Amino acid sequence: MRVLGLDVAGTTGYSLLEIKENKINLLEYGTVKIRPKDKYHTRLIDLHFQIKDLIKKFKPDIVAIEELHSSRNVKTTVLLGMYLGVVYLAVPKNIQIEPVNANKARAAVVKINRKGKVKKEDVFEWAVKKYDLNKLVFDKDNDITDSILLSYFIAKEYIS
Repeated sequence: MRVLGLDVAGTTGYSLLEIKENKINLLEYGTVKIRPKDKYHTRLIDLHFQIKDLIKKFKPDIVAIEELHSSRNVKTTVLLGMYLGVVYLAVPKNIQIEPVNANKARAAVVKINRKGKVKKEDVFEWAVKKYDLNKLVFDKDNDITDSILLSYFIAKEYIS
């Protein structure tokens, strides 16, 4: 079974995990980039087709997508909602979509630090250690490690 994780934003992180023999293996990862200076509709169309291409290439059984979360900036929340909408439309009906609450995934997968919270740094360190991704750089590749967390959280549900 293959799970495609998507951390949807202006730079969308993706990861493809495969469940094989009760192990969760990382097959692919990267980012989908859209040009921030393009008009909204151009960015939305570009994101839509890049996600369709990933799905066609990777043939996932499930797509794990971070749920919409509100930002202090209403414009950012609305734009993220539009990004999520075109991503949902890019997923064919025969592929299961699993919305993931990022806070719930962090708490379930990553060890909670002394202050009782899991930060982006903790997710990054977890993914780098789990899949030996030492070439990734914090603050540059967080979208990738967040997508790994999302897909891993869903993949864990299917391990017997």
